[in-house]
Amino acid sequence: EPPMKRKINEDTDGWCRASSVEKSPNDKLGYRLLSFANGFEALLVSSDDAKKNKAAAAMAVGVGSFSDPYRRCEGCAHFLEHMIFLGSSKYPREDEFEAFLSVNGGESNAWTEAGYTCYHFEVNKHALGQALDIFAQMFVAPLLRPDATDREINAIDSEFRLTQRSDSTRVEQLLASFARSGHPFRSFGWGNLASLAKATKKAGVDLNAELRAFYSLHYRAPRMRLCVYGVEPLDSLDAIVRASFASLPVAAPNEPVVGPQEALLEAAGRPFQEETLPKIVRVRPVKDTHRLSLSWQLPPTQHLYRSKPQNYISHLVGHEGVGSLLALLKRRGLATQLTAGVGDDSFETNSMCSIFSIEITLTAAGLGAWCDVVHTVLLYFDMMRREGPQRWVHDEVAQVQEMGWRFLEETSPQSQVQALACRMLPVYAVEPEHLLREPWMLPDWRPEIISELLNQMRPARVMACVLSSAYGRAKAAEDDEGAEEGVRDVEEGGRGDDSAAKQTGGPLGVGVGEDESADDEADGEGDGDDDDENDADDDDNTAEASGACACDPSFSLDTAGPPAIETYFGTEYWEAPAEEVQRLLALWAAAPAPGTCAAEALVALRLPDKNMFLATDFALRPKPPDGAGAALALALPEGGLQGRYASFPPLPSPLPRVPMPLPRAAAAGYRAWHLQDLEFKTPRSEIWLKLATDGAPLEPITAMSQVLLSLLARAISDALNEIVYLAEQASLHAWVCCQSYGLDLRVGGFHHKVPELLDATLNEVFAFGDGPTWERRLADAVFVARLDAQKEQQLRGYRNAYLRPGDHAADLRRLILMPHRQAAPERAKVLEALDLRDLASFATELLPKLRAEVLFVGNATVDDAENVVCNLPSSLRDVPAGQPLPPLPRHPPLPTVAIPVCAPLLWIEASPDSANRNAAVEMYWQFDATTASRPRVALDLLEAMMEEPLFNDLRTQQQIGYVASCSMRYTQGVLGFSIWLLSSKFAPSDICRRVETFLPQFRQRVVNMSAQDVERHIASLAGRKLEPDRTLVSVQEGAWGELQDRQRVFHRHIVEAVELATVGIDDVLELLDGCILRDAPRRRLAIVSVIGGKAMADPAAQVEAFRKDYAGSTVISSQAEFIAGATLHSSLV
Repeated sequence: EPPMKRKINEDTDGWCRASSVEKSPNDKLGYRLLSFANGFEALLVSSDDAKKNKAAAAMAVGVGSFSDPYRRCEGCAHFLEHMIFLGSSKYPREDEFEAFLSVNGGESNAWTEAGYTCYHFEVNKHALGQALDIFAQMFVAPLLRPDATDREINAIDSEFRLTQRSDSTRVEQLLASFARSGHPFRSFGWGNLASLAKATKKAGVDLNAELRAFYSLHYRAPRMRLCVYGVEPLDSLDAIVRASFASLPVAAPNEPVVGPQEALLEAAGRPFQEETLPKIVRVRPVKDTHRLSLSWQLPPTQHLYRSKPQNYISHLVGHEGVGSLLALLKRRGLATQLTAGVGDDSFETNSMCSIFSIEITLTAAGLGAWCDVVHTVLLYFDMMRREGPQRWVHDEVAQVQEMGWRFLEETSPQSQVQALACRMLPVYAVEPEHLLREPWMLPDWRPEIISELLNQMRPARVMACVLSSAYGRAKAAEDDEGAEEGVRDVEEGGRGDDSAAKQTGGPLGVGVGEDESADDEADGEGDGDDDDENDADDDDNTAEASGACACDPSFSLDTAGPPAIETYFGTEYWEAPAEEVQRLLALWAAAPAPGTCAAEALVALRLPDKNMFLATDFALRPKPPDGAGAALALALPEGGLQGRYASFPPLPSPLPRVPMPLPRAAAAGYRAWHLQDLEFKTPRSEIWLKLATDGAPLEPITAMSQVLLSLLARAISDALNEIVYLAEQASLHAWVCCQSYGLDLRVGGFHHKVPELLDATLNEVFAFGDGPTWERRLADAVFVARLDAQKEQQLRGYRNAYLRPGDHAADLRRLILMPHRQAAPERAKVLEALDLRDLASFATELLPKLRAEVLFVGNATVDDAENVVCNLPSSLRDVPAGQPLPPLPRHPPLPTVAIPVCAPLLWIEASPDSANRNAAVEMYWQFDATTASRPRVALDLLEAMMEEPLFNDLRTQQQIGYVASCSMRYTQGVLGFSIWLLSSKFAPSDICRRVETFLPQFRQRVVNMSAQDVERHIASLAGRKLEPDRTLVSVQEGAWGELQDRQRVFHRHIVEAVELATVGIDDVLELLDGCILRDAPRRRLAIVSVIGGKAMADPAAQVEAFRKDYAGSTVISSQAEFIAGATLHSSLV
């Protein structure tokens, strides 16, 4: 399938214009593709929806870390990504772009991939033209200021240390280290202080000269692809882009459009020498985990977008239905999760190769039988080769993709421009007319390529990695010479990480993601709820066993010798000797031994059944009569919205409709809300049930009840897995999760099959509440094995929960504020002591007591919704039929601690990860317990004004650490404000001193702020609140949050926007002077900090340092003792 050639029509002034960009029938946006004569291309996206308030742009540059000067300046591409933000010839002020975006409700970010770099921003729609010009000059004439070099190297080093304890990053870099010497795969893309400063100095390399040379060679117009989203007409966007980007650096004569990088990569060939394969390694992880990874290098597939043969394979290998690999491994109690496929990042798919990987989360039993698990996987490939590529499988997936394309939902402008800019890069060879449709395209059936790929996925070519804490836990890296490449970094620009997670299957889909939380260091940022169950995991860093390994019977720590150590991350590993590799190859080639999983695989593994959840009815339901539903009642300020601020955005017209109660359902005793979709006009529906009780066994809330509730949700989800997976492959979803009040059950997708999926999900939920069913299941060895596996994963989650200081510190804050919350180690102890009969007793007591509150939004009339709700099990009624519903649904009380007005509360702990170099600090100021709008929007405004100067001062200028941010918090009805930082270079007490110094300086900045900038901040924040939902799920989520908190202010974003019209600088100063600054009379401050074992601070010494800085402060060491003497706010939710 050769790369496609572009078809364009040249106009008279050197531009080329392609008008045939195919778009979805449901896409209301306008598009125009432009091409400069110098090879630069831009895709313009225009929205004529006056209700939209955001604009965005992204620039993808076709060069990444694969092009770093090998062993000379590794991390150079990443370093340039940082430096390019710091001013240009036309706009020389270092923070000019960020400051402009800040006052105009915007943000920027970037990431460096192995094969390309992407820069992006969003901004208030009226500021797009100026923002684009500043953005363009970053690429036209960046200053690359030498005086910022040391600061940005320190920022990169902090970023490296942020990811240094990530198991997935460590394993990927280990894989890269096995590539041929000098191959681009071996380059060190992250960069750090050692590679960018020490190594270059030692080699006599002029770093700034190297940086400019890299920019001059690679940042050329033919390798740049821009996507711009605005509300202007296409002709206006056309003129803006021409004016700002006409002066991009041009290519050298006869230089290929793909640039020097792709020529280098194509010439490099495959990274791994065939004679070095197969390769089997055992690795010590940071976390408590058992994970098996199997990888194969395949030919490049990135240009095969019309057939996606690699995704056909991942669809089947990652399937979770009857006859699948995962279904068998779960039934045997060997694994809990499996993902498969070629990742969409350029480390795994590029001009040299594709890396197809299978990752399996093993149980302890699975680790003991990992060779059997590998054999089972290989037998699945044998079955696929024997059966041959199946056209019906391809056609079924193509049918789902066509459904998604036909009823495509809009994404946020920033997400859309990033995806399109990267998709436009020449290396992907996507035809212009397919730029929008490419992810959903499967027009070509290429069975010969599928067979070719399958034939290369043989045992003799596998790279197997067994990552297990049974081999011990990772130590600190002694040599900080490197980091991994090819994985998207925590992004530059400073407003959090919005990089995409790995999608192992692409459009064809695969298994579910890792049960363990993402490996990147959390920064403490929350969404305001602050009451989520944290299932990421805490344990010490010692080996689980010495001598014969606890679970791997063919490995002994006593006889294996010392581990090898990977250069950059210090990952410890053992490579299997040739004798073991040959023994395993012989084992996998032979007939499986009786009783093994592989023996069962011979009869159990098969291709999946045809999907019963594929929708065929896409008709839209009749519209309700005009005037149906209640209109929003809003009290506008005197003088109107523009009375104080002339640029304040208007309210949408008409105002959005909100969910309304279902009267017939209420008469039948059900509590339900409904909103028929008239905005998106797609045949989708979402039906979510809040299953709650205010009685035993959830009241009072205890560690026992919450641990059992979490395990119950896992057990139900596992029992539903094979049904839910089929539904997910048909663009439906079903999710059961635990909450403090009980369970959430969320079902949605194409409406035709949603009621059927809801019935199947409810049947399984209530089966867990039936005593006789439990007795039968507890006698079933397969059920017990699966449930034991879920318990093991939950326990491992608790043990890993505090390995990252950012997560740990955030939980300390929650433990201060939430009397009902328990620390992860306490939950682990409770779970260890439980057996499955405890869960059975809990479930049979709880589930019959749960009562439902239903939210039904989508392609359904009132009658449709009434019929679905009234057919729910009668046990879910809130009251018997005919009785009036109580004003509020059932809910256990959730009081919140009132922090006293006095010296700060201090809680400082050592991280259980003795090798972590980071210290996390969060300063939390508590405000009133209130549901009023004005305090909330005042804190929102404070956050908007503080975010950029905080980042610029503490992160960019002072180089405290990579993470420096702030946020309004809303904890169970109590308002708060947090500043949090993560540092590997400063002690927590020093960080807090610097924050205390920053705050009065920030206050003065607010006082000096021009009236125009104040108005811009307020108008931008109001525009953000008035930004309309772009998907049905986002409508559902907003309304669901109101039901979870029992507030029901479904139009809260509009109420708060109206409140902003009367808020001013005095409101912000009142917050600072009254509650935040050091001498504020109503200051209620809690400081939490977690210090890594290798951080530059000692916890005990830090307690004393804080005592000196904050005389009279209260040091917390026990949550129970603290809560016993605390004053509580009454429950507001």
